[in-house]
Amino acid sequence: EAETDARGAGDPLVGAAGTGGHQALRLAPGSVVSMPVGPEWRRRPINTLDDSETLSCSEWGVVYNPLDMNGAPPSQERSVAACQARCAGTSGCAHFAYYVTESYCHLQDAFASPSYQNPNWVSGPSGCSLAEQRLDVVATLLRKDVCYEVGAAYYRLDMEGTQASWTASVLGCQARCKDTPGCAHFSYDSVDGYCHLAAKSANRVKNPHSGMIAGPPACQLSRKQLMETMMPNQESASEQPLASSEGTPSAKSLRHDLDDAQTLACAAYNVAYGPADLFGHMASKERGVSECQARCSTTKGCMSYSFDALSMICHLMGAESQEVRPSANWISGPAACGFCRRA
Repeated sequence: EAETDARGAGDPLVGAAGTGGHQALRLAPGSVVSMPVGPEWRRRPINTLDDSETLSCSEWGVVYNPLDMNGAPPSQERSVAACQARCAGTSGCAHFAYYVTESYCHLQDAFASPSYQNPNWVSGPSGCSLAEQRLDVVATLLRKDVCYEVGAAYYRLDMEGTQASWTASVLGCQARCKDTPGCAHFSYDSVDGYCHLAAKSANRVKNPHSGMIAGPPACQLSRKQLMETMMPNQESASEQPLASSEGTPSAKSLRHDLDDAQTLACAAYNVAYGPADLFGHMASKERGVSECQARCSTTKGCMSYSFDALSMICHLMGAESQEVRPSANWISGPAACGFCRRA
């Protein structure tokens, strides 16, 4: 068996334009990033005795704010690599900032913002490759891109029958909403760590400096959002002709046990499998890429799926299918994240 993962050829992380490559999680078109869940996710340790790799993905003169994330006070570390290693070992840490003059190490979460022209500072991601990063951080960065809203909250903050509770991360707050009947939105206070659950009738209020993060119980993307995620730098992605609104999930149609962001974490963009559908199983129209993967995972003999993000058509594939690149508008992946597909 051959498992494709971030330790394969090339690093699929692509940074936002004009940055040092670690401020946003972007999957390069055609890259395959396996994000296995559970014990199969094995990270590569950071070599704290060699600063060269850490510096290769870091930026001089950059500091992330707030400077220290919840529960992570500054510490003195002997090197920039040791500071990065501390970040990699800390739940929720997405960035580090190292003050070279006094060897102080500061940790920041996925929602911290960079500031520039800060002498004697060097900042970087929790790992220079996906193989060095924590699964919870990768999941948060992906969700930040596709379904979290920073600087927003839903009021009233706590719906009837619930009260605010402290949670370690925004992922935990979203999971609490997902498991609570009637919860349509969550609001997470990144300053004090409190999680609030809101009903469908709650109103969204924006406050960019509040430290609040809001989102749905599960990240499920419309056809337009899928296209924009696949081609983040191409304006044409949002201008694709949409035949109808069938590809846009509604609150009534959402299955909260499915999450498009989780499915996309182990998918390949602009890749399809062929030449034909799994014997006895015709292509079907689904409401999202996670529903296509779920159909594959519950179908005997299905090893992978191919989902046309433009038409929302789902195809199931067996072990004999082959990869076809490039295939514009297509998303493909295994029956389940962490599942090994035979070469």
